Amino acid sequence: MERKDIKSILQCPYKDILEYLLGIVNLTEDELRVIREVDIKGYTEEFTAEALGVSRAYIQNKRSKAYKKLSKVWKDNHFIRLLLKEIRGDE
Repeated sequence: MERKDIKSILQCPYKDILEYLLGIVNLTEDELRVIREVDIKGYTEEFTAEALGVSRAYIQNKRSKAYKKLSKVWKDNHFIRLLLKEIRGDE
């Protein structure tokens, strides 16, 4: 699954569905926090790092690990494919 697809899903307007989809992936607490702050709320990595008292490299590392896990779990999920079609407006 491509990063752009993951980013599209993380911008899903259906928050209950998004929380469910995040819940089926074995993300650590820190990975989930970073994904929520950067990808869902839209804060910058710099702002998130400062707010959490960590380095930007730490944020990038956690985000990268989270994306790998999301990709692995979501890549063959039929519901994810349907959701992507809905988000993109595909026929």
